[in-house]
Amino acid sequence: MPCNETAQHAEPLPPSIDREAAKEKVADEVEQRWNTRRSLVLRPSSETFDPAKHGVEVVDRPTAKQFVETHHYSGSFSTCRLPVGLFRKGRGLVGVCVFGNPTSARAAACYFKNKYSDEVLEHNDCVGLNRFVLLDDVEWLGETWFLARARRLLRKRKPGVRAIVSYADPVPRVTEEGSTVMPGHVGTIYQAWNGVYVGRSGKETKHLTPSGIVVDRRMTGKIRNEQRGAAKAYEDFRRLGAPKRRLQESGKAYVERALREGPFSRVRHPGNHVYCWALDRKTSVKKAALPFPKQIEQLQPC
Repeated sequence: MPCNETAQHAEPLPPSIDREAAKEKVADEVEQRWNTRRSLVLRPSSETFDPAKHGVEVVDRPTAKQFVETHHYSGSFSTCRLPVGLFRKGRGLVGVCVFGNPTSARAAACYFKNKYSDEVLEHNDCVGLNRFVLLDDVEWLGETWFLARARRLLRKRKPGVRAIVSYADPVPRVTEEGSTVMPGHVGTIYQAWNGVYVGRSGKETKHLTPSGIVVDRRMTGKIRNEQRGAAKAYEDFRRLGAPKRRLQESGKAYVERALREGPFSRVRHPGNHVYCWALDRKTSVKKAALPFPKQIEQLQPC
């Protein structure tokens, strides 16, 4: 995707919750919560998050994976370089933030640069905020507080990481019966977290299951190209409703047939919203900041 050379440095992260500013939040601002893959939209209320009852720690990958797969609508984990947990006194784990490899290998070079030289950022210089899941009893303003402390742990545990990129999917996911499994979001939390909004990722065609889950291209890519992890990817694909693979059928031929014959619908996606943060003084965001998006959109059949 094209990258212009206009630099926009990320503002420093606010160290704590600004409760006076919180009172001024407009009524249409929301936060998202999850419980056993069901989504809840949380609106401003008098019951706000209490930092004194919570703590943030790095957790092991299996713990994070189980939590995310249990509660996130997709039921899937992601690449993981640092999993961070939100804990409540007397309750245990109530949230997980997963920093991993960006979904695009070009993200670091496309969105970030060294302000003082022609250095090109490498893939490992950047992480994606790949999963962010809070249970439905985490109060209003819990997202920003947790995310701020997760970033501090990222900088402490992974000092070589110089930037974060995250994507907000503005398109709701709905089952064939009409139930909403993911309401879509424009990245309100990233806006509150001083993210630099740089536009959209590219438009693309996606395949959806009857339950509203997107068929992961990385999963089908492993099968298509016979890569490491293809066997596990095949099992996951079958659970989504894909037909069995035929004897001596190539990975490429199988994926194309499965998407065509399986219970999947093809839709045109307008692209995810992209937010960026530079983590050190010598790194900046290449693209100029754009006005924050506000509208949820709809998938278009194709």
